[in-house]
Amino acid sequence: MPHRIASLTVSILEPAANNLPTAVTAIKARAPVLGGNFGVWGGLFSTFDCAVKGIRKKEDPWNAIIAGFFTGGSLAVRGGARAVRNGAIGCAILLAVIEGVGIGFQRMMAENTRLDMPPPPPQQSQGQAAIA
Repeated sequence: MPHRIASLTVSILEPAANNLPTAVTAIKARAPVLGGNFGVWGGLFSTFDCAVKGIRKKEDPWNAIIAGFFTGGSLAVRGGARAVRNGAIGCAILLAVIEGVGIGFQRMMAENTRLDMPPPPPQQSQGQAAIA
């Protein structure tokens, strides 16, 4: 990502017209690496999410947060214990925010679509017959 920002910054700041194609070329060169990294993250997250669901026997937002914790820690394992701790906590916080926003939107939309029961029809006494 810093490569994209640096490339675009250079292309915007310098008046030469040929810098934008250079920035696009740099982005295209980096895209497979970024896609691969995202694929690894998604694969690890899905694996941990399924494992946590299997262990907890529940389907709730905590599964995603726990899976994010394990995913962030796993991806940072080459950087040492401090990197594992920071990666795990950071990823868990990110997923907690995502889950919280999702729950908030669900509640907001549920309030807008709540159906109220119509009032019951007026009661007729037994002595009166309904006029049809």
